Amino acid sequence: MRKSKEGESLIKEMINLNAIKRKRIEKMYTVSEMAELLDLRSPDKYFRRESGEYNFQVNELPALSKALGMPIENFFCYRFAKIEK
Repeated sequence: MRKSKEGESLIKEMINLNAIKRKRIEKMYTVSEMAELLDLRSPDKYFRRESGEYNFQVNELPALSKALGMPIENFFCYRFAKIEK
């Protein structure tokens, strides 16, 4: 099993995996088709990214954006913590 890198969990919280999956289903792409579009070696590699087990790589985002017809900035969730004084 791969060791977690510092900040990795924060990145996973920032990526809106549900929006990516919803858009893929809406566009009627299979996991296999998405793997091919992102030039991944197997459908499992895409599935693990979409399910949050692995992170999408920065160099995969333009192809993901093009395939889903979704701007890259829409892949991210922006949460702001309320700072109490």
